[in-house]
Amino acid sequence: MKKIWYLFSILFLISIIFVVLDWNANGFNFFEFQEQHFYFQSWISIAGILFSTIMAITTFIIYKKTKLPSLRYISISFLLIATVYTIIGYHTSYCEVCSDLGYCAASHSYPNYLIIITFVIFVLNTIMFSRSIDAVKKVELLQKLSYGLIIATLLLSITLFISLKYLKIHDHISYHGTTNLQALIFILPVILIVWAFVYFRRTYKVSRVYILMAVLVSLSLLPQFYHILRCKDCHIMECSEFYVIPGLIMLIVIGLFIHAVSIQLLENRE
Repeated sequence: MKKIWYLFSILFLISIIFVVLDWNANGFNFFEFQEQHFYFQSWISIAGILFSTIMAITTFIIYKKTKLPSLRYISISFLLIATVYTIIGYHTSYCEVCSDLGYCAASHSYPNYLIIITFVIFVLNTIMFSRSIDAVKKVELLQKLSYGLIIATLLLSITLFISLKYLKIHDHISYHGTTNLQALIFILPVILIVWAFVYFRRTYKVSRVYILMAVLVSLSLLPQFYHILRCKDCHIMECSEFYVIPGLIMLIVIGLFIHAVSIQLLENRE
């Protein structure tokens, strides 16, 4: 595991360097509050905030019941994902280009739902196969998880229905040719995931469920990479910065996820 953490530290530092080197906000004042219009994509982010927050609370409750350290890290990860959606939601609430005229915000907010689903699968898998939890307690915990998912899904559905009021049909702008090196912060985590799960596969003989989790997380990063790499409008304005900062947070989230997986695999092995 030490090699994985060394790799994580190196990739995180490289990501920060790429963000700083290609920072181009076109004179935008990040400390000035922008007028809010709550365009369509901002509601997608609000839905993500609500879902992630409810799942963070649910996972923390389960952690307090089981004392499984892996679930504590997943709970923190859900809160960080809510933070990511908050940043993206703020930007898309005033930027019509990213929210309604292009696929910019959608390239980030939708794929992140794959990571949320992955974490839900991990929590479910942890409860079902943990050797330290007896059968009666597993039933109780699964009920709590079900309640959390029901509440989170209801809030998600309500928010998505509200968002339809703000949906506008436009001829979407296409990506113009550019090369933004900030996009690499979405590829570097893929390297970390592949390295970590190859190690888990060789060391712990992990099941296909864990491999599926790794695939889902990796797939969620590719549309975000392509958007930042090719979208000239986001590059020349402040937009890309509102996506790459969440990208850095997601790198931390993925690091916490890998740590949680390693802890759970060690417990199952014992």
